[in-house]
Amino acid sequence: MGCCKCKEHEWSDPQPVVYTDPEYGKGYCLFHAPAEHKGVSVDAFNEQVSERIQATIDLENDGSPCCFDGTIFPGEICFYPDCAFPKISFRKVQFKGDALFRRSTFGSGTTFGASVFEGFANFSDVIFGDGADFFHAIFKRDTSFLRAIFEEGVSFYHVEFKGSAYFDLAKFKGHSFPQRIVSFFLYGANFCKVVFGDGVGFSEATFECRAVFSESVFRGKAKFYHTSFKEDAIFGNVSFEDHSSFVSACFVKMADFSGASFRSSISFGYANFESVAFFSSANFVESAYFNATFRGKVGFDSVKFSERAFFSSAVFNGSVTFDAMTTTESSLLEFDNCTISTSAIIFQCCDPTCLDLTQQYDLANIHFINSPWEKNGRIKACTEDQEDKLQFTRDLYQRMKAKYKAENNEYEASKWHVAEKEAQLKLLEQNGESWFLQKALWTYKKVSGFGENPVCAAWWLLFLLLTPLFVLSMGEVSQHFVLWNIDSTKVHAVIKDWLKFIPLTKASTLKDELGGWHLLAVGWQLLVTVQAALFGFALRNKFRR
Repeated sequence: MGCCKCKEHEWSDPQPVVYTDPEYGKGYCLFHAPAEHKGVSVDAFNEQVSERIQATIDLENDGSPCCFDGTIFPGEICFYPDCAFPKISFRKVQFKGDALFRRSTFGSGTTFGASVFEGFANFSDVIFGDGADFFHAIFKRDTSFLRAIFEEGVSFYHVEFKGSAYFDLAKFKGHSFPQRIVSFFLYGANFCKVVFGDGVGFSEATFECRAVFSESVFRGKAKFYHTSFKEDAIFGNVSFEDHSSFVSACFVKMADFSGASFRSSISFGYANFESVAFFSSANFVESAYFNATFRGKVGFDSVKFSERAFFSSAVFNGSVTFDAMTTTESSLLEFDNCTISTSAIIFQCCDPTCLDLTQQYDLANIHFINSPWEKNGRIKACTEDQEDKLQFTRDLYQRMKAKYKAENNEYEASKWHVAEKEAQLKLLEQNGESWFLQKALWTYKKVSGFGENPVCAAWWLLFLLLTPLFVLSMGEVSQHFVLWNIDSTKVHAVIKDWLKFIPLTKASTLKDELGGWHLLAVGWQLLVTVQAALFGFALRNKFRR
């Protein structure tokens, strides 16, 4: 009876049995026997491994891979630096101790699929030929691929890293094929459905092929400092559970973060997006894009910003859309001195009141479609109630008013004019400046809605016109009124006196009246004149919209 595992894994050279399971009666060879039943020391076992590899090298023209499928390595296995492996298979292997492959070279078709690394796995400075794969492998402790080179694509599909994983300075070469090719293995760097249990580093790594991280989970910090993606970078539906950083990363082609979930802070500071970038349906807690450059189209459609998003000195050379954006009470999107091309940033069907544009001086190419700023009847930015930003908010309202005037959009300009005056009134009260200016601006608001409400102005004009008539009538009635005997002479006298309070009438002068009465009438005429002017001004503004 031969080794049951050699048969299961289809070894071309079944090995002799060295251990038989007393319970099931199955036989196991030296390579497949449980670690505690191999009957040799770890060093002796490793020597057998080396001899098997050398035997394959000696028969290299045979073309058959060196097969270690299902092997159990009982302890640390260390391959000397500069070790050159033939075509080799480590499928479903168990490494009970550290696995040290530093500075080794693997030929084409190397596989560690479904293998389990229980100790430290060191692949630093390793060179992998074409088609290397780690399908469903599990790394229980730290793993290092520092400065590793993958010549023709690699797959880490559904791999689980329970410790830290380091891919810093690694280089991923190979070809990038169109997405229409459906295959379990795609040439490129395939990290689909990988679970990174602790921190992972890809700093200064270079992906010369398509990098796919779809549906992977980063449970620790993910570091992509200065990482270069020369082909498509796919992070669709990826979950980042801790702080992640793409600072100074370079995306030469498409960057796709659609459906990604950033449960902690994420930074794209100084990142360079040379082509299109998609963040559709992504969820952000706190994100930063300071000094980032977007040269192509950017889509933030249906994204959710739970807290702060900081766009400082970012450069947008292509169109940017925020369509159906979702926010919370804690959301704040800050745009600070960004450069925006004529392709524009468009906010559509979203709530723009979470925007902080107080430090964004170029507003000409920011547009709002079906995204009203009004709350409780007027425009009010989220920064207006912050004392330290009130002055900047007032200046923002001025810039927005000028923007819409330049676009000949008097309807929107009117709304921003009202917001500007409201902020100006608050600013006067906050700074304790001129009491007269405060009251004058407050009165301007009450009697004409800052020159934008003709209905309000008309009611106040009517009040000023009729109040003297009412007062004079009540005075006359209280002295001489008799229901069944109305004196037309008295009525005429009341109307004549009333006309003295109305400007531009031919009523007799008040030269024979007492000085106080004369001053009152003149003053009242001035009030009516001013209110009539405000009414006309507001009515004109209404028809200009």
